[in-house]
Amino acid sequence: MTLASPDAAENDPELLELQRQAERLGQSMANPESMPPEMILSMLSDQLEEARLQLQRDEVDVETLTQRQQELQAALAECESASRRLEGELQRERQRREQEQELIGQSPEEQMLILQAHEQKLRTRAGTLEAQIGVMQAEAEDRKGANLQLIEEGKELDAKTEDDHLQVQIVQEERDAMREAMEQLWNDKAAVDDELRAMEEGYVNLSERLNITQDETCELQQLVEQKRTEVAGLQKNGFDMSCSMPALA
Repeated sequence: MTLASPDAAENDPELLELQRQAERLGQSMANPESMPPEMILSMLSDQLEEARLQLQRDEVDVETLTQRQQELQAALAECESASRRLEGELQRERQRREQEQELIGQSPEEQMLILQAHEQKLRTRAGTLEAQIGVMQAEAEDRKGANLQLIEEGKELDAKTEDDHLQVQIVQEERDAMREAMEQLWNDKAAVDDELRAMEEGYVNLSERLNITQDETCELQQLVEQKRTEVAGLQKNGFDMSCSMPALA
């Protein structure tokens, strides 16, 4: 690491601050256990502030360089435009001098022929340029039409996409409604199943009670028949006794 001279340090506040931080760091590194937390926080805060200031300076430098780059690009574009204009003027001057060189030493008739030939060349060149311009205009119109078609297709695609989103939303709503309906059907089915089980249990209980009642009825019928038999026997015995009493008298 290269140390700066004292004069340079005096003229640079950042360098002075760095030297002070280096001195505090060197004193602290001799006995790191004795470094108070306040000093550590102060050093970290100073370093963070220095990094923040450096970041701000870098941002300013970037903005300055970006602005300078834009200015240089504008100057370069202007120089290129001026260069093209000068090149065109130079080309026209060169053609004019070539024409003058051709006309030197020629008779008026020959000069007229040379000028007519140059005029014909210029007309041909102008016709070629006009044809090229027409082709370029036609291509521009075609590109314009293609762009308009692409725009229309984009709009149609956007509309179709919106319709698709709407259809998807409708399908999702129908799916949610069907899901709710299925859940309701399952709930209704569960309720019907519960009611059916309750009716089956009631039927079983009723059947058991009916069987018990039938058993009790059978027992009562048997008891009635038994009583009838006993009554009939008693009545018969009583009738016989009443018939034999006069004979004894």
